[in-house]
Amino acid sequence: INNVIVMPGAVNGISEVAVIEPRSFEEMPQVIQALRERKSVVLNLTIMDPDQAQRAVDFVAGGTYAIDGHQERIGESIFLFTPSCVQVSTQSGVIHEIPTPQAPPPRQTAPSPAWGSEPDQMAQ
Repeated sequence: INNVIVMPGAVNGISEVAVIEPRSFEEMPQVIQALRERKSVVLNLTIMDPDQAQRAVDFVAGGTYAIDGHQERIGESIFLFTPSCVQVSTQSGVIHEIPTPQAPPPRQTAPSPAWGSEPDQMAQ
């Protein structure tokens, strides 16, 4: 039995970046699908109508937020969208860090029973 689980978007330890230059809003679901597959997306909206480009950015930003991803404007009409597993940084520092799971604090005392503090007393 093989217990290895392949992560989509990171086949053989290689992350994938999709560069997408859509012509219309109807292509936006493929951007969301790429993010769901844990791929980073560079979205170049320079050839889209400005109103459609704004609508596209809003749509993809909403999808990115829903999967706890990150967005960054990297040019006049060029945006970077990443899933939560990608850390984004610049020369000046980290913009988006991968969250580390927080372990609950260790319990100092035994939990008290929900039914009261008097043990082994039954109603007669």
